[in-house]
Amino acid sequence: AIQVRASNGGGLGPCSPAVTQRTQVLPPLQPAALALHDTTPTSTVLSWESSHDDAHPVTSYQLKCMRMGDEEDGPWLTVSATEGEKSRLCKVVEDLEPGQSYSFQLRGLNQHGKGQPSEVVEVTTLCDVPPPPSQPVL
Repeated sequence: AIQVRASNGGGLGPCSPAVTQRTQVLPPLQPAALALHDTTPTSTVLSWESSHDDAHPVTSYQLKCMRMGDEEDGPWLTVSATEGEKSRLCKVVEDLEPGQSYSFQLRGLNQHGKGQPSEVVEVTTLCDVPPPPSQPVL
């Protein structure tokens, strides 16, 4: 709370009524340096730089995963991230289909709302190893 009081040669005047002002919290910044690595036939690891900007705090993240060629946009899903190396956050995305291409976007959330989504990153999962051939019939 802030109060103002004037003074002069006659002494101090009365204090003004107290005023309380809160600073505005801004939506999160766009996640930076979104990258995909350690891709398998059914999973990939998504990583990004964590933001340490007090004016744009992040309370959680949402991830959008879309299989390339699908007509409809996928939903934004809230994800938990783990701390990786060098202040990077990581999320393992599982249950992907072998040999399929996917696109991902990430955005931060806080009490003020949704931040701008990241740039789209794309990955193609690895193909499964083929099964061994069946016993030949002679």
